[in-house]
Amino acid sequence: MTNHLNMDLLMRQKRVLFLTTSTGSGHMRAGEAIRETLCGISSELKSKGEISASLIAVITDFDAHPYWFSKYVDEFIIPTEEMKEEFISYGIEANRIHAFGIPIHPGFSKTQNKLALKTKLGMRKDLPTILVMGGGWGLGPIEKIVQHLNGSKMALQLIIVAGKNEALYDKLKKISPEPNISIKNFGYVNNIDELMEISDIAITKPGGLVASELLTKGLPAVLIDVIDGQERANGNYLISKGVACRIKK
Repeated sequence: MTNHLNMDLLMRQKRVLFLTTSTGSGHMRAGEAIRETLCGISSELKSKGEISASLIAVITDFDAHPYWFSKYVDEFIIPTEEMKEEFISYGIEANRIHAFGIPIHPGFSKTQNKLALKTKLGMRKDLPTILVMGGGWGLGPIEKIVQHLNGSKMALQLIIVAGKNEALYDKLKKISPEPNISIKNFGYVNNIDELMEISDIAITKPGGLVASELLTKGLPAVLIDVIDGQERANGNYLISKGVACRIKK
């Protein structure tokens, strides 16, 4: 789904299913506006009888804003049973609310052989492994964290995912590992499930999808650069489950 709304296409959808999902928390304010527009416009068109397609809202954060609570949304897919009461309090019928969890790639549900994966990925097998990432856009103080860990005098293997942040990736490549440190730098990758599998802990921003992936993998996390709103709610949920802690500035 793109950020551009094609109203002609939207109007032609008479029986096709609409799914309106949350967007990446790296662009929180823009993401909220896009979600509100997609869900709000679709609901408005349904209210006027201009479209008859089923409208399903898929919530991919451990929090929901009031703009989701439209009576013209047919079904709501939410992350947890605990969130049901909030939806019901806004007048949404219980039979329209389904706690199916946050949809993630099925690869995260598979348990793989860590030693075999480390061999495949060219990782050392004798060091504790820390996965450092900031979402698809490589947000947060990643360079600073790597510099700190590199100078910590601990024996560590660092897996750094810069995502689409090419400037960050270039800076990371210039960091010379200390003798007791192994650093593996990556840009945007499609195998985060494998990198989580071989890691002992993650340092990351708490986007909704990442939070669900961490829970599925059973990977503890240190949460950084947490933005108020969905990220804070996602982080609070992980902390409440005893699988994460948050670093304050």
